[in-house]
Order: sequence, then C-alpha cells, then structure tokens
Amino acid sequence: MNRVLKGFTVAVASLIWVGCAQVSAPSGGPKDDAPPVALRMDPPSESVGIRPHRLVLEFDEYVQLRNPQQQLVVSPPLQQRPEWRLRGKSVELTLDSASFEPNRTYVFAFGGAVVDLHESNPAQDLKWAFSTGPVLDTLKVEGRVTDRMTRAGKSNLRVLLYRADTPWDSVWAGQRPDALGQTAPDGTFSIGYLSAGEFTGIAFEDANGNYRWDAGEFLALDSARFAAGAGALEWMGVETEPVQPPSRLASVRMDTTGMIRLQAPAP
Repeated sequence: MNRVLKGFTVAVASLIWVGCAQVSAPSGGPKDDAPPVALRMDPPSESVGIRPHRLVLEFDEYVQLRNPQQQLVVSPPLQQRPEWRLRGKSVELTLDSASFEPNRTYVFAFGGAVVDLHESNPAQDLKWAFSTGPVLDTLKVEGRVTDRMTRAGKSNLRVLLYRADTPWDSVWAGQRPDALGQTAPDGTFSIGYLSAGEFTGIAFEDANGNYRWDAGEFLALDSARFAAGAGALEWMGVETEPVQPPSRLASVRMDTTGMIRLQAPAP
C-alpha cells in the first residue's frame, strides 16, 4: 500500500512539475517600430467654409498623448488653446469656433503630440487643414536637407518656417513657427497650405521637442528669403557640439550673508 501511495505521489509531483514548466511568459515578439496612422479625421482635412467646434482623429492602433499643448502648432495662432481628450484609438480636440477669422486657412501641425501606446512612436508629419472661407491656401515649400560633410539626406529633422519679417533673435529664442514640417528618410520635406509671401527657415533634430535649436543638435538653415511655391530648397547642415560644463572652479568663497559664491570659466 505504501509503495502504491509513494508511486502515486511521485506521479502527481511529476505532473505538477511538467505543468508548471509549460507555463511561461510570452516571448514578446518583434519591436513595434511603425508609427500610428490616422485613418479618419472629422471634419475631413482640407474642408472649406467651416468653423469647427471639435476635431476627432481616429488611428489604426491605441495611442497616447505626449505634451500635446507644447507640441501642437496652429497657423495662424489661436487665442484659446484646444482641449484634448483621449479615447482608446481616438483623439478629440474641443475648439472655440467663434475665434476663427473669416476667409482664413488654418493648419494644425501636431508635431510629436500623438504616439503609440507601447513604443511611443510618434505619428509622422500629422496635419489637419481647413478654411473658414470658400478657398483653401495651397502653396507649398519643398526642399531637401543634407549633411554638409557626407552629402547624405538627413531624416527626422523638424523643419520650421517663419514669415520673412520674423527677427532671428526670436527664432533662436524658440518662437513658435508659422508652418511646420519633417524630413523624410532621404532628407526631403514638403510643407503645404501656405498663403503667398516670403519665408525664412531652419531645420534641426529637436530631440527635446522644445521647437528651439539647442547645442548638440544637427542644424541646417539658409538665411535667404524664399517665396512659397517658388521651387525646391537645398539646405546643408552640420552636427554641433553640446555645451560642456566648466571643468574647474576659479574660486569659491562665502560672503557676509553666508551665501557661497562660485566662479567658473565660461564654456
């Protein structure tokens, strides 16, 4: 009887061990590098004669928002920022329809505001345009950004266009652009829905998403003015060096108030 019981116990233990061994975490599969794609916009992009009170974007996968108020660029600028709401695969913006000017084309460039749920891949060059009047502005600026040393195209650069009368001091300080784009893998870009007029432009990596060039980011620009629709631009850029903190202190002292004062050479 004991032998039978002992054999039964060993068999049960073996089954439990096999069953436990068969339970494992999923392998995870390949990394998702594909950005979310907008399947539907309501109202549709390029609509005319409307003053929308909301915008709904539906994507092909679950998404999340990343600094939406900081990432969104609206041209011309709005007095009141949209309110954002996330619903699974959809993003909804509530708009103040009374703030839209008559007979104007508005362009919403979302930058990196919408990313997928798991890998945070941003939707690429996501834009929505409409006109409050019967005509939509259709001029565009096209170009290519290459590395000055290798002559290879530079991808995933943020391209910012400014009206020609914008001071460069304001550009370097991080003023929001009048139009926004992004370079493709071959370095090309196309920014549309522009009205007639002259612009200046700049392209850089914008790794921190602050719409301002920071030392260490790849930089390309041409200070010459160009007209919307005039032809293709060719910009060459270079890698820049990040600002290094001072390697030594020149002096350290405490004043009469108890404050410690440090002096170091400027980088």
